[in-house]
Amino acid sequence: MPAFEDPEGSPPPETVPPGDGQPVAPGALRAGSGLRGVRNSLMMLVAQLSSRVLALGSVIVIIHSLGSGDFGQMQTAITYGAIVSVIADLGLSTLYLREGARRPELVGRYLDNMLSLRIPLLALAILVLTGVLWLVGLHSLVIASAALLVGSGLQLLLRNSFYALQRVKFVALEIIPEALLLLGLVVIGAVKDLGTAYFIWAYTFSYLAAAAYFAVALVATGAWRPTWRFEMGLIRPWMVMTVPLAISYVFTTVYWQIDVPILQHFGPSTPTACPTLTSLSYCEVGWYQAAYKPFQALLVIPFALRTVVFPLFAVYHREAPERLVIAVQKFFKALVALGLPASIGVIVLADQYTSLFTLPAQASPALRLLGVTIVFMFVANSYATALLAMDRQRTFAWIVGSGMVINAVLNAVLIPVFERLSPGSGYLVTSASTAVTEMALVVIGLIALRRFGVSIPVLRLTWRIVPAAVLMGGFLLVVHPEGRVATVGFTLVAGAIYLLALWVLRVADSEERQIIRRALRRA
Repeated sequence: MPAFEDPEGSPPPETVPPGDGQPVAPGALRAGSGLRGVRNSLMMLVAQLSSRVLALGSVIVIIHSLGSGDFGQMQTAITYGAIVSVIADLGLSTLYLREGARRPELVGRYLDNMLSLRIPLLALAILVLTGVLWLVGLHSLVIASAALLVGSGLQLLLRNSFYALQRVKFVALEIIPEALLLLGLVVIGAVKDLGTAYFIWAYTFSYLAAAAYFAVALVATGAWRPTWRFEMGLIRPWMVMTVPLAISYVFTTVYWQIDVPILQHFGPSTPTACPTLTSLSYCEVGWYQAAYKPFQALLVIPFALRTVVFPLFAVYHREAPERLVIAVQKFFKALVALGLPASIGVIVLADQYTSLFTLPAQASPALRLLGVTIVFMFVANSYATALLAMDRQRTFAWIVGSGMVINAVLNAVLIPVFERLSPGSGYLVTSASTAVTEMALVVIGLIALRRFGVSIPVLRLTWRIVPAAVLMGGFLLVVHPEGRVATVGFTLVAGAIYLLALWVLRVADSEERQIIRRALRRA
């Protein structure tokens, strides 16, 4: 497709996205960037947690409406869509976010080109997804899954525009209404018993509504004037730079999603595991995904923080590298402080939370195993964010690739073995494999980060956090709440005990306390 030329002639040098060694337009780093990053993180954290509670409610309604088997089919189709989505993205969303943060004045132009480039990529992705779903016998979900692929990718690209501009208020205002819209659509589908495909369409409509909001907001704020652009002078260097990002994006997506296809393929072979469903393996997928949803709701915390601090890290790397090391260390410390109590709480109260969320009883042991993973998945975002902000895409790709191999091998080897020994236990193997893989990746990632001059003194940063989290866990073990009201009440009390212990042990230094107070006051 021919490129649309700039009205003034060929694009000036500053419009070409920077690569290694290229100059960056001045002014991206503004006074108060660190405080703004903390304030934005707190704002997004509150919004994301609220929306995750609503989204978890939607999942619970869907599980009860469909049952474990049909819910497993739905999640299998969504998982294949997520894997195939790498074709439609190729890491360009991350590159767009990074380069847009460095040159916010060019976000509109970058967005025009990204939207144009997505058209042929989406067409190819939809074709592949159609073939895959037909092969696994989910042809009735093809159209809904293809629409979900389009809607989710569009809203992500438009949402990233506001992250790049560090104007997260627009994102925070949208998150909860989107979750409410989804919950309303899901409740309607459950009441009218509209079936599996409808619930996928419900997610699609919520994504499209979010995309429409972001598009209007970008135009209204003057950040974007939609124009058809396909400028090869701008796209060509991006396609070169995105190769390592595309590889890491493929590895990451496959790593996160590959367990479901493996579990579905090597699922139980006896009717005792799921007597109500012809394809028995979908029940195990349903149990695993039922446990994964509360776990996934917690992971929104580091992902929200990562998306906010990533543009800041990218700017620090180019304009104030001495500040990057300090920022990464503080980010790591914050992730441990948030992730460790979550891990301990889920491990201790897995049975209670399963009952609280009315999940299938089989989800409880899987949730406990996934609880071990929480703190490691939180911490992994520190090295991931730093490496990508430092333009170390190749290193990050190798790390994620190793995780993909570890996870795939563990699942492919161990699931068939345990299914023969104990039919219906494969989903527990999948949960344990996730935990082992994340532990290995954190070690590899921190070693890699140290090679590039960003050392994280783990013991010095966390030794005060661990006793506070252990104290909280001991309290939960002693009280051992029974019933939903008691579970919620004692969880809140345990959280208060943990916060008090953090204060007594003076986990946050004076500078961190000052930044947090100022951020809370301005928020």
